[in-house]
Amino acid sequence: MITSLFAPRWRTVWLCLLLLVGQCVAKAATTNPEAISQLLNRIGGDGTADRFVTVVDASLSTDGNDVFVLTSHDGKPCIKGNTTLSVATGINWYLNHVAHVNLTWNNLTTNLAAVSLPAPAQEERHDCHADYRYYLNYCTFSYSMSTWTWERWQQEIDWMALHGINMPLQIVGLDVVWYKLLTQDLGYTEAEANNFIAGPCFQAWWGMNNLEGWGGPNPAWWYTRQEQLCKKILERQRELGMEPVLPGYSGMVPSDITTKGYTANNQGNWCSFVRPYILDPNSQAFTDITAKYYARLAEVMGMSKRRLPEYFEGEGRKWKRVFLIGMSLGGDEQRLAAALKAMKKTEVVWISSLPMSESQEKLIAPLLKVHQAKGELFNGSLVKAVGDFFKIDV
Repeated sequence: MITSLFAPRWRTVWLCLLLLVGQCVAKAATTNPEAISQLLNRIGGDGTADRFVTVVDASLSTDGNDVFVLTSHDGKPCIKGNTTLSVATGINWYLNHVAHVNLTWNNLTTNLAAVSLPAPAQEERHDCHADYRYYLNYCTFSYSMSTWTWERWQQEIDWMALHGINMPLQIVGLDVVWYKLLTQDLGYTEAEANNFIAGPCFQAWWGMNNLEGWGGPNPAWWYTRQEQLCKKILERQRELGMEPVLPGYSGMVPSDITTKGYTANNQGNWCSFVRPYILDPNSQAFTDITAKYYARLAEVMGMSKRRLPEYFEGEGRKWKRVFLIGMSLGGDEQRLAAALKAMKKTEVVWISSLPMSESQEKLIAPLLKVHQAKGELFNGSLVKAVGDFFKIDV
């Protein structure tokens, strides 16, 4: 009888204790996180992590800004940060300003075994007031990056982390997304898909709606390689606290899409290259292919809140473009406004590599929260879209 009387109360007490313990664990700092230890050993050689104390402590930030602190612990340099990425940035600051070691883009690793790593003489704190720290554009992926292996990509991602990059553009694997979309969803043969997808050194201009197939066809092993590389890149970026910017969809389709039963608009040529066609964003085809595209994007790259739709370099023969949140329209602002009104719930951050004009900001201001990111995006724009984008959860 006594047991049955008090058991419910004790169950309540234990439940409360478990909840309190769970809260404490959630707020507890993490010392020497594995991601940071591995980064230290990659940039400075095996054993480098043992010469540091690193701490991720979310409570260091009280205003939402990223922060790192340099101090000492047991005679070792101690780098603290509110996130894994903040700790990585603090390590770079320490190396530059305390240990006087400069890791450059042309010298991404060094042997720190013979280098003195003094403990900071006094504690110093650094706060970051730039929320969006963006890196790269489409073109960079078709220069030397087009043939990078995982070894070189690891070094680049470490460099991003050391410099606090939290929004790197990541389009490695875009060709895989399109290959799957075309061959598995839109009725294209492998040969037909390769007539559209450009070769490695020209995929930036293909992704920017300028050309088709140039530098191809790509062998089957290339798509396997790129998908594996893509997943490694994204896993490492996310492990270090970055939110990669993934390639969004703006209505681009092959110029022969009409042979598959779709209607699209001819954009004319670009520098004598036949450009991909563009779908009318108010059409059912746009809605359908958008959904299929993002399903393939999620399959290959996973999900991300931030998207950079393929943008347009140069102008087509007939279409003067209004480039906003992944849509290319014929300059008709009323159509743009009508297309945006469908947005209701889902929050997505669309990133434009082009600055918005004052008239464009006024056009979408009643519908969206618009953030001009100033220098952090190199004159680009962030569009925070709150809504059900094309009726799919992105």
